Amino acid sequence: DHTGALNIPPPRELLVFINPKSGPGRAKQMWYNTCDSIISKDAGCKTQVIITERQNHAKEYIESCSDLANKYTGIVIVSGDGLFYEVFIICIYFQIRILGF
Repeated sequence: DHTGALNIPPPRELLVFINPKSGPGRAKQMWYNTCDSIISKDAGCKTQVIITERQNHAKEYIESCSDLANKYTGIVIVSGDGLFYEVFIICIYFQIRILGF
């Protein structure tokens, strides 16, 4: 248990979206061969990896998560700018909705 007498916070959990066609077609391999070991093993972060299957897949996943902000401390995008934009826009939308604008 990481939350014992030393008062160390539990490992962070990151939501990871991977576009398997990005990079050209090497994004998934790059994540599992390099990034995953650094983030999961070295930094001690838990990850929930979603391999996107179509445009707006990440957006739909985020919209379906009722406790996104409480469950994850961050989002990682392994892709080009299209998936980044998709996730960025939906996160801005949720932030505006939460703040009541």
